[in-house]
Amino acid sequence: MLLNIWATWCPPCRAKCRRWSAAQELAGTDFRIAAVSVDGDAFYAQEQAGPKEIMAFASTLGLTFDILHDPSGEIRKAYDIFGVPESYLIDRDGVIVKRVIGAADWEDPVNEMLIRRLLNEK
Repeated sequence: MLLNIWATWCPPCRAKCRRWSAAQELAGTDFRIAAVSVDGDAFYAQEQAGPKEIMAFASTLGLTFDILHDPSGEIRKAYDIFGVPESYLIDRDGVIVKRVIGAADWEDPVNEMLIRRLLNEK
């Protein structure tokens, strides 16, 4: 699973959203992406979007993976997030295999190879 923490007001997040759908198709049907918007989290003093705006944003880009919203800040606390975007590649046992602070290219051959290796593990 690729877990991405993002916000609609974050320019690198917005740019990367377009490429996550390709990553979803990259690794096959066992691979999942969950993108969690932290819009509304009081920790961030930015312009915030609500659920309607977040889903409209996802619809405009044609995103096909799970779009979630955590205005409470619980995910930020649970994962000790420094900022957005942050991404976590998590194996089938729930172990974080890779953490990326900032924008990441999940279509990069190194990342693709890591995802395929994890998919081949039983």
